[in-house]
Amino acid sequence: MKKKIIIPISVVLVLLALVAFKLTTNKMALDAVTSRPPQNNPAIAVNVVAVGLQPVSSQLIKTGTLLPIKQAEIMSTSQGKVLSLNIALGTQVTEGQIVATIDDRLKKLALEKAQLSLAKLKTDYDRYSALLAGNATTETSVTDLKYNYEDTKNQIEQLQKQLTDASITAPISGIITKKSIEKGEYVNNGTQIGSVVDISKLKVQVMLSETEVSQVQINQWVKVSTAEDSNMRAQVTYISPNGDDSHNYLVELTLNNRIQNPVKAGGIAYADFSHGSSESVLQIPRTALIESIKNPSVYVAINGHSMQRKIKVGREFGGNIELLEGLKAGEEIITSGQINLSDSAPIVIINSHN
Repeated sequence: MKKKIIIPISVVLVLLALVAFKLTTNKMALDAVTSRPPQNNPAIAVNVVAVGLQPVSSQLIKTGTLLPIKQAEIMSTSQGKVLSLNIALGTQVTEGQIVATIDDRLKKLALEKAQLSLAKLKTDYDRYSALLAGNATTETSVTDLKYNYEDTKNQIEQLQKQLTDASITAPISGIITKKSIEKGEYVNNGTQIGSVVDISKLKVQVMLSETEVSQVQINQWVKVSTAEDSNMRAQVTYISPNGDDSHNYLVELTLNNRIQNPVKAGGIAYADFSHGSSESVLQIPRTALIESIKNPSVYVAINGHSMQRKIKVGREFGGNIELLEGLKAGEEIITSGQINLSDSAPIVIINSHN
């Protein structure tokens, strides 16, 4: 027979009291943790610069490509064997100069035959016209002769044009830069004979932003530098009235090439649109912009915090941009660390520039 173990009530009460005390202690500790004030966000290190008046920097240098003032392909407008070819790479040609001839002997024979037929038709037409006046022939016969006479005249004109086309001429004056065939080859109508470029003048094409193009005018003189000549002057001859998708505008400059040792086309050119100015305006570094230049804003450093501010900007001057609205002279704007910032974020200034 098993014995029953009897636990005194006093012991049970003591154990219950210990459990209650432990639970109360744990709850107090948890409440202490949850009620503890949160840690402050760490300050973000930034650089700032003070907004101020600065002289307008009018330096504007753009890179473009030197292009010939004219370039053209020499094409055959006839077909046949090439009897002569008077071009070579680097040779100078003038507009209208015969550079190649196509075998035209068959066309000449056809022309002579057509001319003989035309003379006979003219005689027959005159004779039959006289007979028709005396009712000695029919009007149909005279009409047929007249039709054949006019048709032969058209054939003669076509043959004369073909004979002219057998002499291939240079479409522009310039230098031969490509020779596509050799003497004795057979060519068709539209076969490329060669290429010619005119570099007596050169063009420079550059792209300017919407702000930059507003400072350029037609007929303005611009300094141009190349690897061959660092002291040339070009004139603005074209400004595109329509910008591309990036709001850039094509500007074309034209310059007279050197007569001796002319500058070669195809190289890189630097167009200097810079000009002097005594104007001073409020400017900020472009690096201070948070968003694009179309929707500009900056962070202003105020009492140890970053405050976002919408602004209005104008012209670009190298790394700076003109400030039109939104800031006052002396205010400090943040120029680095913006990626980690938000409105009212704590900051610590590590570099400050005036």
